[in-house]
Amino acid sequence: MTLHLIKLCVGVDTVKELEGWIRQRLREKKKRGEKPEHVHTTRMVPKRAEELTDGGSLYWVVRGQVMCRQRLKAVRPFTDKNGIGRCRLVLEPKVVLVEPRPYRAFQGWRYLSAKDAPREVRTFCLVLHDTGCRISEALALTPRRFDLSGKAIVFETLKKRRRGIYRAVPVPESMLDTLNMVHGFTEAGKRRTGSKEETPLWDWSRMTAYRRVKEVMDAAGIANGPHKCPKGLHHGFGVHAISKGVPLNMLSKWMGHASLEVTAIYANALGEEQRSIAARMWEDGDRSP
Repeated sequence: MTLHLIKLCVGVDTVKELEGWIRQRLREKKKRGEKPEHVHTTRMVPKRAEELTDGGSLYWVVRGQVMCRQRLKAVRPFTDKNGIGRCRLVLEPKVVLVEPRPYRAFQGWRYLSAKDAPREVRTFCLVLHDTGCRISEALALTPRRFDLSGKAIVFETLKKRRRGIYRAVPVPESMLDTLNMVHGFTEAGKRRTGSKEETPLWDWSRMTAYRRVKEVMDAAGIANGPHKCPKGLHHGFGVHAISKGVPLNMLSKWMGHASLEVTAIYANALGEEQRSIAARMWEDGDRSP
């Protein structure tokens, strides 16, 4: 199961200052002819390195608030010139903003379980659940793809052979408010830096995203079965939409299907609806031929 670390960002007052410090360190390494990787050295060596490097991140507490994170790439124990054991945490240079939340001061680093991490994982699951998108389509989302005024999310349909095919899926306003609060679309738009607006919201591999969704489902107590996976959310969206009377042609567009025949599969899954229709023939005890 994915595990994270959390640590105070000493000597830094803002996320922007942290980003500038990282860029400076990388430039200095490049000038010295060293490998341009971002490394943070700590005294204590994490014993659960395998879990940390399985999609984990180092979350930074800046002035009493969890403000951002960097993906953990490697954990490298070493002994310094004084014979003291230390550890190099190799981090992805990119700093990812997270939903700010208060965190009391502490020394060193601490483990942070996936369920206690900021709400990025839950927003990812929310997008899958409320739009029926594929996991790869959600991972490709950037702040530009969220239409706050039109109350929709614009996906590139990645299952089709041709690129550049987009579809807009309407979503509840409350969902967009939650996503904006956690990921800061409005703030990214104000910066107008270009790169920020084109940075994916979730910097995970497809396998990491799959595991994180499964972890949420495990924590929710969902029974084992073929539905207990990201694809289960995709199919569940289709079945639920049909049960609520969404026309096949509209659902086909929302789900990015190539034809109505594919979408029609969800109509055949509604055993309960078929029983309800059949029950009309059984009313008043009239079952005569």
